[in-house]
Formats: sequence, structure tokens, C-alpha cells
Amino acid sequence: LEHAGNTIKLKALIDTGASRTCIDSTVLSNLGISPIGIVTMGTAGGQTQCPLYPARLNFPVINLLIDFGSVAGVNLQGQTISGNPLVALIGRDVLSRCLFIYSGTGGFFTLAL
Repeated sequence: LEHAGNTIKLKALIDTGASRTCIDSTVLSNLGISPIGIVTMGTAGGQTQCPLYPARLNFPVINLLIDFGSVAGVNLQGQTISGNPLVALIGRDVLSRCLFIYSGTGGFFTLAL
């Protein structure tokens, strides 16, 4: 995640059910990023209002830089990946720019431009 010239690394989960990329609101607030709007999102718990934040994601391994108009700020508190806090969900707004192949039997995925 890049903001105002600062770059931080985040643990993220690819979520093919998410229409847009989401980042934990606490992380965004701690970085001093102000919301720029509100979006209504459908979740397992029903419709909810989420703040929108400006963001730019960089995937240096595959040389992919995505400058979003916005990402949704959500509550991911308590969620972990291999014992590390989960702070972002990579949604279809990113996946629509790539070829994403998931091998359930092999336990790996491929992400290509």
C-alpha cells in the first residue's frame, strides 16, 4: 500500500467473492489517510456502509502497480493468515487485470499479467 510517498507491506487474502479490494480501516486511519466517500457493500451480514479511501497497491514481484480511485475500509480485526494479522482482501477489481489460476489439489495459485 502506498500513500503520500510511504510504502507499507500488508498481509492480504485473495477474495474472489469481493468485488473491490478492501483494507482494514484501522490501518488506513493509523496512516493518516482520510476517507473520500462512502460505499454500500453487501456482506455475509447484509448491506453495510463502508468508507472509501484513496490507495495505490504495488505488487513488485509481478511488476504490477494499481492506482485505485478508492478501496473500501472494512473491519478485519481478529482475522489472521498463518498467525499474522490479515489487513487486506484483494478483490476482483485487481483480479480483473490479471490471469488468476487456483489449484485446489496442488494448494497453490498463479497470478499473471
